[in-house]
Amino acid sequence: MSILSEDQIAEYRAKGFVAVPGFLSREEIERLRRDFDEASRVSFRFYGVKDVTPACAQEMKPRLLDVCRALAAGSETRADMLSGAVYWASRKAEAGVTDAWHQDHDSWWLWGENHVDYLHMFIPIAKPDPEKTGLTLAALDRLEAAAPGAHRLTVGQGAMSLKRESGGTTVLVRDTGKKHAFDFDVEALAETPRLAEGDLLLFRGDVFHRTQDRQCDRLAVSFRMARGGTPVRREHLLSWGSLEKFVLSMTNHEKYRYVLEALDRHGDGSPLGEVASYLEAAYERPPRVSFAGLLGQKLRAAASGLLGRRGMGSARAS
Repeated sequence: MSILSEDQIAEYRAKGFVAVPGFLSREEIERLRRDFDEASRVSFRFYGVKDVTPACAQEMKPRLLDVCRALAAGSETRADMLSGAVYWASRKAEAGVTDAWHQDHDSWWLWGENHVDYLHMFIPIAKPDPEKTGLTLAALDRLEAAAPGAHRLTVGQGAMSLKRESGGTTVLVRDTGKKHAFDFDVEALAETPRLAEGDLLLFRGDVFHRTQDRQCDRLAVSFRMARGGTPVRREHLLSWGSLEKFVLSMTNHEKYRYVLEALDRHGDGSPLGEVASYLEAAYERPPRVSFAGLLGQKLRAAASGLLGRRGMGSARAS
């Protein structure tokens, strides 16, 4: 029997997300809680999130891939590998960077321009109230109906944010720094699935989302699945884009330095699966590309005219 029902797959196709109640057992929840206490590595310093330990991620991988295969059989999403896993801990009444409407950012820059085949698997493992402090999302079908232009601009993309202003909604494109104003209210599209401990919220990388509220403490694990054949391009990783992109990439510099090292070894445009395999071993030591080296490459990319010259597009594998 499939891990997802036909109705759940149909909902995912329409909205770009679906909630799967009771995905984790109580034993799996406790295992992840212990792993959170033991984990120490922080790859994405801007967000302050701890990495799931490699051993725990490997234990979870077969179940995550089962979900990917079920979606591949009934939707256009073709994720087939685990690209990252972190713990998100939010505190009651403390504002955070995920409170604003956004698509996932670093995955778009690090793992190739392919958010159709990128899945964010969000699972609360400590959450006292199923109705509070979850995630709120803007369904793709409702976005298309309310603002076809905004849908065309953002579907399949990444690293964009939404801001309500002047009675409408502005799309902020972090790749270019450009703003696009549309006549719709994103909050009118908001849907907040009920999420209890162990429930899975599954959504594509191009779906706009935000933290629901800060009414209680919450700990969640976030598994990121991607397509191994997606090409990883140095130009996309290094392009200056916008001030926000520069700040994020330089704050989370360690991950970017490892990826550059992998491209130095295997060649520009290497498939993500090959890059990720290299990184698994490389994480045991400091990256060979220095912080100054990363900064220098970004400055040279800007100076050589890469800034703003590349168009937005998709890098889906064939």
